[in-house]
Amino acid sequence: MAKYCTKCGKKLEEGEVCNCEEILKTNNIDFTGSFTKLINLVKGLFTNPIKVIKEFKDEKNFSLAIIVTIITSLIVSLFMLMLVKYWYQETVTSTYMFGYNRVVDIPYFKYFIIYFILLLASSFVYALVYYLVNNKIFKVKISYQSAFNILASLAIYLAFGTVIAVITSVFTLTISLIFIVIAALFNIIILTLTNKEVLKLNDVKTMYSMILYYLINAFVTFLFILIF
Repeated sequence: MAKYCTKCGKKLEEGEVCNCEEILKTNNIDFTGSFTKLINLVKGLFTNPIKVIKEFKDEKNFSLAIIVTIITSLIVSLFMLMLVKYWYQETVTSTYMFGYNRVVDIPYFKYFIIYFILLLASSFVYALVYYLVNNKIFKVKISYQSAFNILASLAIYLAFGTVIAVITSVFTLTISLIFIVIAALFNIIILTLTNKEVLKLNDVKTMYSMILYYLINAFVTFLFILIF
């Protein structure tokens, strides 16, 4: 007579023990642990960034890195939407001054979705570029998942800068843009240090690695803009 697992209903052979409970434990996401790890990552990026990035680049953090990327993409998309709204308001004000009063209906939600998809897709592509440049050209032992984790952690700087930019936009857009620039500089500086301290590239290789990475990404970004 056939036997079945009392937990999942799987048909079992004679003497077979079902491992469904072990699989369930493996697939469950430890939300408390992930949240704690995320908090420690954010704190560490401002206290000891190289140490934190070195730990976070472990492939087991890939799922958390994807969550971080989604969050940062949402935050930056909101800022892009704010820029569109600001540009539209300035345009409307200018047209009123010249006697035009035509109001254009701006599909803000559509723009938000486009920005979000663009940022999310580009994150995966940029990670591929980072992986190819360092692994294939400079022969660094790094996986795609680790490359993605490194860039995802660095994106937190941009997310913080964007949040501050959105808050300060109440006063002036110029201050907001300054914070975005500062966040971008943090990103570049820490990525450079990561290449040296974590990937163990020498000064010359670090320089060429950064140049190649940003040149290729500029081309990729241009292609994304053309597509969208």
